[in-house]
Amino acid sequence: MGLFSPAWMTKKPSQIDRAMREVLHTTDQRTLASIAREAHFDRVRLAAVQRLTDPAALEDIALNQEQDIASAAVRRITDTAALLRVAIARGDAHWHSSAREAAVNCIQDQTALADLVLSDEDRYLRRLALERVNDPQQLARIAAETNMIGYAVEALEPIWKDLPLAEKQRHIDRLIRGLQSGAVQENRGFGLEYSYITVYHLTGEDSGALGFTATLVASRIEEVPGDKYNAPYHKEFHYFDLSYKGALLVSDARL
Repeated sequence: MGLFSPAWMTKKPSQIDRAMREVLHTTDQRTLASIAREAHFDRVRLAAVQRLTDPAALEDIALNQEQDIASAAVRRITDTAALLRVAIARGDAHWHSSAREAAVNCIQDQTALADLVLSDEDRYLRRLALERVNDPQQLARIAAETNMIGYAVEALEPIWKDLPLAEKQRHIDRLIRGLQSGAVQENRGFGLEYSYITVYHLTGEDSGALGFTATLVASRIEEVPGDKYNAPYHKEFHYFDLSYKGALLVSDARL
């Protein structure tokens, strides 16, 4: 560090307190953004982020810095459009997932959250967004538009008792079509993992009119391929004969 370099540029642990005092007395947004990006110590960088208010700088840091700094910047963003851009960015960057998760947790707009459920490629973040949707209209929209049966069921659960019978029947018909389609795929050797959700879990007192069942026709152990994060493992898969009278719901089948 040069003779007249700012204190925040120090690489000496003994000078961190001095660097922090400089940050706390800095109001210039360009300088704070530079500190957040370039300071040697994370404590100093985080302090700078906490004093940043410039929306463009916060979004840039959220998109381009390592996850702790990026996540701190996300929590300072108030614009829904900017949060969405962070949430859908870097879908393949495993190390950046915490910033994307923070963005989803900061989004309050129910339509935006529903859009994420219906469009994002990251299944973990889709489910996280779904857990934050509580608007009945958006839950009904998700149930009607999602191509994932498990998501449709989860969206229907909190609003099911308030739906008219005719609308319940439409949703059940759609789920049955998806399950039957999944059964056809399975007969062609396409593996589907079944998640057990009982008739009463969704239909309750309407199960007599809308309930459905499934007959277990096969069960076998298969090896699930590994990837760079997980080793291969063995899992039990169950296969069902589906009929209109009923079926267990499939979390990974597509509508």
